[in-house]
Amino acid sequence: MPPDREGSGVSALRDPRVDYALVAGFAAVVFLASVVDPPTGAAGGTAVATPSLLGLPADKFVHAGTYAVLAGLLYRATEPRAVWVLLLVAAVAASYGAAIEVVQATLPARSFEVGDLAANAVGATLAGVAWRVRPDLVDRAPLGGR
Repeated sequence: MPPDREGSGVSALRDPRVDYALVAGFAAVVFLASVVDPPTGAAGGTAVATPSLLGLPADKFVHAGTYAVLAGLLYRATEPRAVWVLLLVAAVAASYGAAIEVVQATLPARSFEVGDLAANAVGATLAGVAWRVRPDLVDRAPLGGR
């Protein structure tokens, strides 16, 4: 383990291994949540109706938020400075979502949805935009002296 950069326990959170472990752990949770059977209604036989928000099914906001978090964790781990790296990280997060959609197409209680792909990509991209503008929004001093 590398020496503590700042001499405090907080800086250990900036260990790249910890950052990538967070990415892997969150990705595993997303995968597991994506392959289990969806919840059923009170009668036990019908799927729970998806509410809508702003004219879109609410699950699209869940997809966008989930992939924004995944991309945000990847951005934190890689700390991209070049725009092309930022775009690559967003593409990796969105591609992970696409791979899960392909797996879902093989499951009886799940389905492949183009709308989910779009929501995943939008979430990952919005996280990239937020990462890019964050120095203007918060103190530029990174955590842990990195």
